[in-house]
Amino acid sequence: MEKLATGSQQKASYGVEDYYLTDEVRQLLSTLPREKNFDGTYLYQYQEGFWYRPIHIAGMLSAQRHFQVRDDDIALINYPKSGTTWLKALVYAIVHRSHYAFEHSPLLTANPHELSIFGTHIPYPLIPRSIVNSNCRILYMCRNPLDQFISHWHFMVKIAQDRETEPLSLEEALERVPMESKRLALLGNMCLENPNKILFLKYEDVMEDTLFYVKKMADFLGCP
Repeated sequence: MEKLATGSQQKASYGVEDYYLTDEVRQLLSTLPREKNFDGTYLYQYQEGFWYRPIHIAGMLSAQRHFQVRDDDIALINYPKSGTTWLKALVYAIVHRSHYAFEHSPLLTANPHELSIFGTHIPYPLIPRSIVNSNCRILYMCRNPLDQFISHWHFMVKIAQDRETEPLSLEEALERVPMESKRLALLGNMCLENPNKILFLKYEDVMEDTLFYVKKMADFLGCP
């Protein structure tokens, strides 16, 4: 773990998103501990002890200040490579199943990320207060940590190849796996306190009995 040098000594590369960082975010990054990500770029430790890419810190700051959710919105929250795209597709299909004939579903021609569902990898304690204080529904999907790690590492190796950066080896990446126990413990408490607001799902369970959990999600979302 290290901290960035400041002023003329600061020579760290933030990655391809460097262009989008404001002076405020750059100054903040200069004060934060950092470690190499799987793709060879850097992650920065910020609030609650979690680690982020610079562009995600910038987005999180903006969301915390400006994002306003509606009570009828749906938010999907999970860790990367834990079924995000699949969960978005399932939720979109559930909510819009009466809007389109199956053969005309937008899911046949559009990536689920392009459709109107709000998804984030921000830990629950740091999401915008408008979400916490609203009546919007939240779905959280977790995945077996080992499977998530392997999927995430392969994904980041591909990104490193595109960026022409040097990725971490599998062994190096394993040594840098962030601890998810804190994130899951916090979310578990939130689920117990707000059973009508947050639905906790396990990727493996949904894979094992998709129909059962699709019905469960539909009931939770008010679309039985």
